[in-house]
Amino acid sequence: MAYVCEIVDTATQACAQWAVYSPFLPELTDEARDALILYVLKIFAGVFIIRRVIQLIQKARP
Repeated sequence: MAYVCEIVDTATQACAQWAVYSPFLPELTDEARDALILYVLKIFAGVFIIRRVIQLIQKARP
């Protein structure tokens, strides 16, 4: 979890109030990251195989 300074005291150049920063995408654990990468690779492999099969079928037709 990250924090961002919301209010800066100009006299001391110190932060007077901190706020929790939550980015658009949450931080992933190593296991979640690996699962996501594996999912994306499976999609790429599936699309590649389907396109090759379609090409083979089209070449086989006279």
